[in-house]
Amino acid sequence: MKKIILVLLVLIISNSVTFMVANKESLEEDFLDFHGRWILIQDEEEELVMSLFESVTGENFQNDEILYETLTQEIIPRHTLYQQIYSNINYKHFDTEEVQDLVNNYQNALGSRLGAFNLLKKGIEQNDEELKNRAYESIGSSIETIEEFYEIYNELQREYAPRV
Repeated sequence: MKKIILVLLVLIISNSVTFMVANKESLEEDFLDFHGRWILIQDEEEELVMSLFESVTGENFQNDEILYETLTQEIIPRHTLYQQIYSNINYKHFDTEEVQDLVNNYQNALGSRLGAFNLLKKGIEQNDEELKNRAYESIGSSIETIEEFYEIYNELQREYAPRV
């Protein structure tokens, strides 16, 4: 009886180790696939969009007209294009939950931020301070989500990405 229990215990442990190794390899493969796609677009466009936004808000705010013009002519079109490019290169479903969640969370944050930019535009058009405040809150929330994305991405990159 002890031998049977010992054999079963050894089988359970070896299967658990095999599963953990296979899951780690799958995570590594998924992350490297995502990383390869991500470096195609990097985040230069995202940085440009946020730089443009910061150039007309906060301490740099001059008036709603300049903010509106920058939103409609530069920020929203650039952000929309960036979001479409990101969606196109990450169209596939990844096998691991960690990488799929990473991709989805970033995509959702981009969508939320685009919605907030459009809400801010609408608030300016309607001269509605409440809409503008909601837009700024939403932009702040999307920035937090994107920062969380970068924390997880950088952690996975340190662990799995090839050293350059």
